Amino acid sequence: RVDHPAKHKGYFPFFQQRSRPAGATEIVSSAHLPDDMQGDYLIANVIGFQGLFRDHILRDGSGKGAEAQEPVLFSKDPNFRPVDLEVGPDGAIWLLDWHNPLIGHMQHHLRDPNRDGTHGRVYRVTAKGRPLSLPPDISGAPVDALVSLLTHAENRVRERVRAELSERDSAEVVAAARAWVAALDGGGAPRGARSPASAGNDDGAGERTDGPAAHDLPLAERERLLLEALWLQQQHMALDETLLLRLLVSPEPRVRAAATTVLRRMRRHLSTERVLDLLAPRVGEADSRVRLAAVVALSEFDQPRAAELALSALSADSDRYLDYALGETLDALAPVWRAALASGQPLAADDPVGLAWALSRLSPDELDGARPGPAIFRERLARHATDREGLLAAARGLADARHSSPAVELLAAIDRADAREGGHVDHLLSNLFSALHALPAAERGAVADALRARAGDARRASTRKLATVERLHTDGSVQPAWQAALSSVSALVDLLDAAPRVDDESLANELFARALPLLDAPPPELAEEASRQGIVGRFVRIDLPGDARTLTLAEVQVLSRGDNLAPRGTASQSSTNWGGVAARAMDGNTSGRYGDGGQTHTIENRADTWWQLDLGSEQPLDAIRIHNRSESDGAWVSRLDNYVLKVLDAQGRTAWEQRTGPAQAAPVTHALASPGLRLRRAAVRCLAELGVRRDEALAALAARFDDPALQASVVSALRGVPSERWPTPLAEALGLRLAALLTSAPAGSLQGESGGSLLALADHVASRLEPGAAANLRHLARRHGPQVIVLRPVRDALLFDRADFTVVAGHPVELRLENTDVMPHNLVLTTPGALAEVGLAGEAMAADPDAWDAGFVPDLPAVLHATGLVQPGTSQSIHFDAPSAPADHPYVCTFPGHWVRMNGVMHVVQSWDELLAAELTDAVAQTDTPPQDDGDRPTRRFVQAWTLEDFRGELDQLASTAGDAAGSTPDDATLQRGRQLAEAASCLLCHSVGGVGGRTGPAFEQVVTRHDSASLLAQMLAPSELIAEGYASELVFTKNGRVLAGRILAEDDETLSIQDDPYRAEPSVLRLDEIDERRRSSLSAMPDGLLWTFERQEILALLAWLDDLREP
Repeated sequence: RVDHPAKHKGYFPFFQQRSRPAGATEIVSSAHLPDDMQGDYLIANVIGFQGLFRDHILRDGSGKGAEAQEPVLFSKDPNFRPVDLEVGPDGAIWLLDWHNPLIGHMQHHLRDPNRDGTHGRVYRVTAKGRPLSLPPDISGAPVDALVSLLTHAENRVRERVRAELSERDSAEVVAAARAWVAALDGGGAPRGARSPASAGNDDGAGERTDGPAAHDLPLAERERLLLEALWLQQQHMALDETLLLRLLVSPEPRVRAAATTVLRRMRRHLSTERVLDLLAPRVGEADSRVRLAAVVALSEFDQPRAAELALSALSADSDRYLDYALGETLDALAPVWRAALASGQPLAADDPVGLAWALSRLSPDELDGARPGPAIFRERLARHATDREGLLAAARGLADARHSSPAVELLAAIDRADAREGGHVDHLLSNLFSALHALPAAERGAVADALRARAGDARRASTRKLATVERLHTDGSVQPAWQAALSSVSALVDLLDAAPRVDDESLANELFARALPLLDAPPPELAEEASRQGIVGRFVRIDLPGDARTLTLAEVQVLSRGDNLAPRGTASQSSTNWGGVAARAMDGNTSGRYGDGGQTHTIENRADTWWQLDLGSEQPLDAIRIHNRSESDGAWVSRLDNYVLKVLDAQGRTAWEQRTGPAQAAPVTHALASPGLRLRRAAVRCLAELGVRRDEALAALAARFDDPALQASVVSALRGVPSERWPTPLAEALGLRLAALLTSAPAGSLQGESGGSLLALADHVASRLEPGAAANLRHLARRHGPQVIVLRPVRDALLFDRADFTVVAGHPVELRLENTDVMPHNLVLTTPGALAEVGLAGEAMAADPDAWDAGFVPDLPAVLHATGLVQPGTSQSIHFDAPSAPADHPYVCTFPGHWVRMNGVMHVVQSWDELLAAELTDAVAQTDTPPQDDGDRPTRRFVQAWTLEDFRGELDQLASTAGDAAGSTPDDATLQRGRQLAEAASCLLCHSVGGVGGRTGPAFEQVVTRHDSASLLAQMLAPSELIAEGYASELVFTKNGRVLAGRILAEDDETLSIQDDPYRAEPSVLRLDEIDERRRSSLSAMPDGLLWTFERQEILALLAWLDDLREP
């Protein structure tokens, strides 16, 4: 059931659509046609292929599948247009041919004088050497004779019989049907009964003979005849309840399924309670076809019990047909089960699987209204939007109910998340580990052994990293984790990749000391493994072994020394369908959505399908990354189950092979580099990102710049260190080496990802050089390619690592997002002033089922360029010419919940001289604010979701010393540090001090007059709790679809001024007649979480600086 105006979701074809369009279809049922055609599906195709396709229908779980057969007929005559077909009374196929090269939807009506009455032909297709069927007498025949004809084996005969009976008196028809059933039950034969093989082949047309005794009929045929009687009575709106009950438990599954459908159609003849009682055992049926019919029937009942029964089907085996039907039924019943749960009524209390599914679909507000209990707590632990305190509360509630501990419950939630797929999983894992870290050390220590196990054998790389970090914190020492990691190169690489997430400076220094020697040699324990050679090959091949496989690939990246070699090769595959040619898997388009035009597709359900890439010659390979088709909530992911990945040498011999298991939606990377090289590269990444002993790290990396095996990793690592942190001598030395490299490099040699990274590093280093050297380095870089800007997320902070960058109007730009975080991000470049419009539109996509496929990129004119959704550990570039006019263009991550913080500005200037001048201005500003010492991190990590209670002790102390001259006064260093932290937290983008800064929010001198220390801190930690008068935000929706969010600065009878972009001094001005709707926002323009990446002492330093602004 689906209620208007809603529509069913798109369904999938059960057969391979070889061409289109089709004018008609037919299922073969004819004693005249050969036995091997019985039940086949015929399709009259009118364009491209002009003829009759034929498919053999097969059972496919609860639905049907099809196997293509040779076509019945076809023609190359352009006039031949088969538009209708049917098995006729003689058993032959009768075919209507439009017989016109012009065909379409705009033909004239039958009664229109312009109707084409000259074209058209009728064909009859017969089987050679087989007698035609002899049609029985139907028109005008007595009712009992017609009822007996329902024994006929041909579908079309029975259809014509039912059509004739529809014109007869219903009471007479029902009486005859029941008498017919009685004859079957009494052991006599129904008049005219015959075996399916002989039906339609009598010597005399329409002659009725005594058929076999009922007990002589095959079981399946007898059950079918009873079903025919039930159907006939249903047609006349009469319910034979006794017969229905009998057929609901028929030994024939197809009859049981059909009887269940009759129960659905005739439900108004019984009470709702009675129908649901009868459907309940059908939902748990062993046969999936019966379960499918029962699930569909349940959609008709707006009753909590119907929803409970439907939810119970989730515990049984399923397939795509059942999944679809169950989804549609639960959608139809959603108002019922949502209302029950949201109001606290019990629902599916004894069905944990069904209850968990339903709870997972509730909105946050609906979940808040649900009755607290273990299922609710478990659901909260599965939601990425649950904050740390909410996760801790849920873990405690579950622990109380289960007599366990919060640490145990959090660890169980981590395990469940680790087994899941989806873009929010890594975000959830990050939050769960944060909650675990907030527990007392003793509680965490109780699960220390389990954490050690997860660090080594968790399924997801993010889980292993986070577990490793938590283990390091719990142990308080690097030694135990390091010793365990010496079991294999992979384990040690995992530890090095996790190390930069450690926030303890002593641990970071210990990790630095252990990682530094790995730049050149492995530890002795791993020397043998590290000495193994990497894989060299020419061909990359993906096989799908099996009888019925379909291969769809979004992208295959073959990585070697920082470059993707795949686009340089030649691809082929076993077959092609739907335009999915083999070359699509190497076109640079990693989108998981087929409609984006970047995916391959073989013909469905073929045996042993494959895809192969020829690189042209043997190459050293570092890794192969496979991107799967991920659209429609992962409906197609399993097509790639159990693929076999091979690397072949130039002679086609297998150099490397890996067999896989269940596929996943996220990209999968297969490492092929030598273990020793993988370890060295991991050490490069680790040293650059640890954030301690930075000068020493930069010097060590720069010293290995010319190592061909490490250069791509070194370049990426150096580029990730903010240029202002580089010692000037090191920047100058590297600038000279880059200039020499760019001077000697042949034209076109710096293409690809590694070349782009070198150009990005040149631009990065140029910003630290004196003007002449900077201009020369930029000039050399532009000879080889575009200006390359690389953005990375700041881990756990929802920030880009650059708040802005500058490009030159009209010049080519490559903007690359390298996702070094543990959650997905995208990068969207907008028109000037469109930050809020695009951000809110992305936020609104959270409930859109197609949002994942679209990468959460809104379809708006304000979006200029965008990446797709970039998964952790991958990168994606957008290439464009910078806008022709100088302006400030926002860039933003529109993944839900990110846009308010994760944004910046691309400044467009007119010339390279202006760009250099802008960089010089930045350099002066950086000189005025000295860089932080080596103990600070280059990027801020999540520390804690701070609340006012976390600072209760400090606030009590401040209150006790208020007005006391003897109270401690912050020193100058603390105040200077507070000012720096205000800038780091982006406070001065919106607030001003001494007239300098933003104007979106009130000046800090005004703020401190309205708040004491506790209130100031509360405002910083939870800004939406109390919004200052005059600074509330509004959402303004215009009639042309724009959405602006910000503070209303002025309004008169004609216009409204809104400060919708904190990066732009001038407000947006709208005419009132442009506005469709206005809403007051409950959120402050100051986002939550600004201080979540700050340590306690840093927040207190910021508070001290604000307090110091008060007038004496």
